[in-house]
Amino acid sequence: MINSPKSEADLLERCRGIAGRTLAELASRVGWRVPTEPRRAKGFTGQLLEECLGATAGSKSVPDFERLGVEMKSIPVSATGSPLESTYVSTTTLVDHLGLTWDVSRVRKKLARVLWVPVQSRPIPLPQRRVGSALLWSPSADEEAVLRNDWEEHMERIRLGMVETITGRDGDVLQIRPKAADSKAQTWGIDENGHRFRTLPRGFYLRPTFTSKILRQNFRLPG
Repeated sequence: MINSPKSEADLLERCRGIAGRTLAELASRVGWRVPTEPRRAKGFTGQLLEECLGATAGSKSVPDFERLGVEMKSIPVSATGSPLESTYVSTTTLVDHLGLTWDVSRVRKKLARVLWVPVQSRPIPLPQRRVGSALLWSPSADEEAVLRNDWEEHMERIRLGMVETITGRDGDVLQIRPKAADSKAQTWGIDENGHRFRTLPRGFYLRPTFTSKILRQNFRLPG
């Protein structure tokens, strides 16, 4: 197991060491095999990068690099460097949210300091995809204001028992979408009468337009 980085400078140095490498090359470094079945490939890229960079969080609800307070997000990008999908942030609290505010929310904690790692995506085969240059980022005051506004609007609807009415079209930069392997995965929610009912787990996701803006501003990408 690779030791965790001691500083942000150490982390960025490790990122420079994997930039330009294929996933097959990185997997070979740590003794992993690149999955050939699509269903087993889901999440593989992020897990491989965490292993190569010395992330410590595992499945705990803390930043990936716990000592540094840094969360890592791998982003599948097109040939022009544009994000191809929404970026998962955290699970959504559907019950026991009394007194929960933006300042202490999981979303704010996860996005306080982020290591963005672009990775090539389709149609390039998984083993041949290359890792791009990484970026350490914290939201500006304007970015946090937009994130906070979306989060508060989503949570207000959840508190009012309207979680079933929230769709992926809601939110300027922060979406709520189902977060489950299949329809059998259920959790508790609150309906409009204050009663608990079974529903799909939800997650907060950043829209590609938001992550694309971050990458364009820092890597001078077109668009």
